Amino acid sequence: METDHPNAHEGEDTPLNDRDARLKRLGWRAGRRGMREADLIIGQFAQDHLADMTDAELTTFERLLKVPDAELYPWIMGKAPVDPAFDTPVFQALKASVPAWAHKTAQAPDPQQDH
Repeated sequence: METDHPNAHEGEDTPLNDRDARLKRLGWRAGRRGMREADLIIGQFAQDHLADMTDAELTTFERLLKVPDAELYPWIMGKAPVDPAFDTPVFQALKASVPAWAHKTAQAPDPQQDH
């Protein structure tokens, strides 16, 4: 049955609902962290996976975004043990999504070590 109540379809014409706004905010934050390599990896992961995440998974991802790059990037690259509080399925999916180029970059020799 159709209703003509003025609030019957409230929110349907708004450009962003709460989830859409959250996805947009998290996607923006994921790609603009400060460290270029982390921006590229985390930003691409967000672009590929945020829309399919549950609200609980989004909360977990949001917690990861609060970890400084200096800690998070070595975890993602497998160069340092991940803090158990952050070793979640979302983190494991992020770690598994690291592209081959990033592993090659992370293994490149440090030119400063030769001097």
